[in-house]
Amino acid sequence: MKEWILNHANHVYWLVTAELFKKALNENMPVDEVIPLFCLNTFKDLMSLSPWLVPAESLTVLDEKLIQQGLLLESDYPTNEVLNHLRSLLLAGLDGEEVLFRFYDPIVIAPMLNLMQESEKYLFMGNIKTLRYCHLEKVFILNNPLHDCHKKNEEPWWVIQPEHLVNSYDLDTHCQILDRRFWNVIPEVMEANVTSNIIIKDALIYASNQQWSSDDAELYALSQLLVTSNSSIADITKKFHLSSSDATTLVKFSEVKA
Repeated sequence: MKEWILNHANHVYWLVTAELFKKALNENMPVDEVIPLFCLNTFKDLMSLSPWLVPAESLTVLDEKLIQQGLLLESDYPTNEVLNHLRSLLLAGLDGEEVLFRFYDPIVIAPMLNLMQESEKYLFMGNIKTLRYCHLEKVFILNNPLHDCHKKNEEPWWVIQPEHLVNSYDLDTHCQILDRRFWNVIPEVMEANVTSNIIIKDALIYASNQQWSSDDAELYALSQLLVTSNSSIADITKKFHLSSSDATTLVKFSEVKA
């Protein structure tokens, strides 16, 4: 994947969640020309959660496994036009309401892309020529033959169809992703829980029954792993780069018993 990035450096971008961006910064990734997707006028209170668009030349210092956690985009269009298209997708229609569309998170978009028609994929990609992402440890490459025909749409224009959501949430996949992530960040906590995979799965099921958000579900799973750990909330907050709000939620969940 790194070789492909270097061969297409002038046209490739890395689209990442706020959490992955923080991890990359910890690996001394250059921040020249990185751009947040969220705009102050629309997402003033959510700027700390903004996804980021990173130019290819900033990726040379990063480990390939870290790069695979984001989305790689190739486009022949100027950066500002790529940015405009991505920002136009942030707010989407769902059941007659306007919602934040986390298309920049592979956990969200990968299952949806599998359910889209080819024409829908091309429309979603817009001026993106190639989209590369990793899902279930497999690399997927989507090519858009209509990228040259892209036209700017009035926002919000993307509508999340019911068929895009059928089976889009896979509990086992979510468990695998969390398990891998926790082993990377808090191996000492995972080693202390011989049934960590069961704890994570039970926590996600409980969170689903409570109709909590995906972020809260993951914080709850983390809180359940900490039950038998000597790690402090302050230490965990630092390791995961949690916001003050997430840290408060983690404390609250630590007091909840499934």
